Amino acid sequence: MADYCTLEEIKRELNISGGETDDILQSLIGQVKELIDKFCDRSFDSVVATKYFDGATSPLYIPDLITLTSLKLDTDGDGVYEATLATSDYILYPLNSTPKEYIKLNPNGDYCSFAFGILNGVSIAGTWGYAATVPGPIRRASMIQVQRWYKRKETAFADVVGVPELGEVHYYKGLDPDIQLIVQAYRRVRLF
Repeated sequence: MADYCTLEEIKRELNISGGETDDILQSLIGQVKELIDKFCDRSFDSVVATKYFDGATSPLYIPDLITLTSLKLDTDGDGVYEATLATSDYILYPLNSTPKEYIKLNPNGDYCSFAFGILNGVSIAGTWGYAATVPGPIRRASMIQVQRWYKRKETAFADVVGVPELGEVHYYKGLDPDIQLIVQAYRRVRLF
């Protein structure tokens, strides 16, 4: 899985040349990615994979789905996915945007449930994640947070530092409040 910003971008913005800080910065980049994912309850990179869900009635709630390649059902619980749904058998929601968050059976389709009562009864192959590319505000928030954490070493880990030219400067532990404002719009709203 890809990070939300690159080492080169961070070094350019911090005006760092040479490789003596590469390990520290790369570690911070990964930690910021994890923190943003946790705060937003989603991942902003994409992965092609097959995921399995317990059987359900309609709708079937799924995490962020960008594209659906195949949807199969294990109708008898034997671990074999014998039913492959046609695109006319289901409807992905929301209709006019991605990522898709749930699937409803088409009332005019051939199926009345998503293998209801069968553990791991649904197999969905596709591209998972928020979008095919990392949204610009998430990239920018990631870069800002990495830089702030890196610069924090100069504060001796204090929460407030006095600088004659600037007055008081506050340093925050965890995700900075400014970054929270940026990424808040991307936070997952649970439907279930």
